[in-house]
Amino acid sequence: CHGASGIYFMPRKGNKQLVFGSVDKRFESETLANPDELKEYLDGDVEADYLGCLLHRIPSLPTTGKVIGFSSMYTVNQDDAHPVIGESSLAGYYLCNGFSGHGFKLAPAVGSMVVQQIMGRKADHHWETEVDVNYLGADREPLPL
Repeated sequence: CHGASGIYFMPRKGNKQLVFGSVDKRFESETLANPDELKEYLDGDVEADYLGCLLHRIPSLPTTGKVIGFSSMYTVNQDDAHPVIGESSLAGYYLCNGFSGHGFKLAPAVGSMVVQQIMGRKADHHWETEVDVNYLGADREPLPL
């Protein structure tokens, strides 16, 4: 990441692409009341902001390229950017969301936590996590960033 811009990037040598994003709040804080109204394009001002941050981070990057793809909507916990895992206020309804794109790599531990909560005990497998099942609960205080 780069300072205030939060830019991160990964080159894709095979297709000569540079995949990039940012963890800066200005890029991560938009909310959408109705997902059916999601714009399927990148606003010009947001694109210019992203590219400006990227070019600040890599000043030698040629400016002849263009943004050819954009991934936009995913769940983010606005309180502390950590997922919410556990039983909701509706008994028997479990939440498992807000991963900010990290759900796949956290899946084994998350699965273990949810199984423990539903069963009320560990499943006694070698892959069980030792993380407190309430650590990411919906009723927790926001975790420090």
